[in-house]
Amino acid sequence: MDIRTFQETDIEQVIDLYQSCFHEPPWFETFIDSELRQYFIEMLSWPEIIFLTAKEGKKIVGVGIGFSLHRKSDIQRCIPTCRDSEVRHHLLRQQVLYMAELFVRKEFRQFGIAKKLLKARLKVGYDRGYRLAVVRTSVQQSIIINLYQRLLVDSCIIAHQPVVSKKMINGIAKEETDERVLLIGKIPQHISS
Repeated sequence: MDIRTFQETDIEQVIDLYQSCFHEPPWFETFIDSELRQYFIEMLSWPEIIFLTAKEGKKIVGVGIGFSLHRKSDIQRCIPTCRDSEVRHHLLRQQVLYMAELFVRKEFRQFGIAKKLLKARLKVGYDRGYRLAVVRTSVQQSIIINLYQRLLVDSCIIAHQPVVSKKMINGIAKEETDERVLLIGKIPQHISS
């Protein structure tokens, strides 16, 4: 398996993988190809973007995306005033990496691909000057929460956020409430592979 930076020729596979992964529980979300293409192309224009793919042969089996937290004002508003001076310092200097997307093809899960993508994002982020990372995920994603808690230093859940999203469950469109957690932690200086 090879982890590398996104290339333009990856776009169709990334769109297909995103749609299939986020159509599964607990997300049950559906997306239009053109909207996803526009979303990814916009991200690629950001100078700080970290957009990594995991490939097995010619097939993309996982994706990890990260960028500066300053692009997510909704999440910034959820971060409480912090008494930790080091955390406050990094927040003010915009040295916080938002761990945006992490998804792996269903048949390739449980092989450590998500962990490798997460470590690669953290390493690139640290090399670019980020010292903190923030992730938002569903409370139902205990495996992902535990993974971040193990890899980030002094990690903690700093907020809970109720979210209403449109879901397609058994062919019926519904608005469902989900609870998301925001987890923050320091990016380790040395990340083993």
